Amino acid sequence: MLNSLQIAPRARFALAAFVLQGAFSISHARQEVSFNNDILPILSENCFECHGPDKAARKAKLRLDRKGGDKDWSALVKRITSRDPEEQMPPPKTGRKLKPKQIEMLRGWVESGSKYEQHWAFQPIHDPEPPPTKETGLTEIDRFITSRLEGAGLQLSDPVSRTKLIRRATFDLTGLPPTWNEVETFVKDTSPDAFAKVVDRLLESSAYGERWGRHWL
Repeated sequence: MLNSLQIAPRARFALAAFVLQGAFSISHARQEVSFNNDILPILSENCFECHGPDKAARKAKLRLDRKGGDKDWSALVKRITSRDPEEQMPPPKTGRKLKPKQIEMLRGWVESGSKYEQHWAFQPIHDPEPPPTKETGLTEIDRFITSRLEGAGLQLSDPVSRTKLIRRATFDLTGLPPTWNEVETFVKDTSPDAFAKVVDRLLESSAYGERWGRHWL
């Protein structure tokens, strides 16, 4: 945990990136089904060819790539659970077949109200409220991570040494290991903002720009 170290606001984004990158995936631990994360991939892979944005290819005047009425989603559940080849979706001739888990996920989503979400690019930016956790004295980042871990029945790992902490931050932000002098300086720095200073220094380094700039090249 990082609650013993102050994190400068400027460093929060970068810190969240490397903390979450080092964490494991717990996508199946969500408490509720998400349209964008769970439902949309299923529809995109299996349904959009005939019921997507392409008007010329669309069949039965049914669009599943945008918010529809309750009747549309109820009809979808009926089709994907039908054993009649004439009604079944996806049609058997396409060679596609939903897995039982996908069918149950779609059914559960519809029964829970078929909550639709816009693509993330069209959603207004907001500052989410950190969720409550059993642990106390946590930073905002720790609260988000701990909440997911608790939902999966897991616990936070033990705090790492300052040597490992600076190695993780440096490798994640620059792709390079820290120098011995950098490690020694951080280990000896007992100020409350010691880690924030490390992150600020890394964000200002040319190595940071070189590492992350390559994603845009």
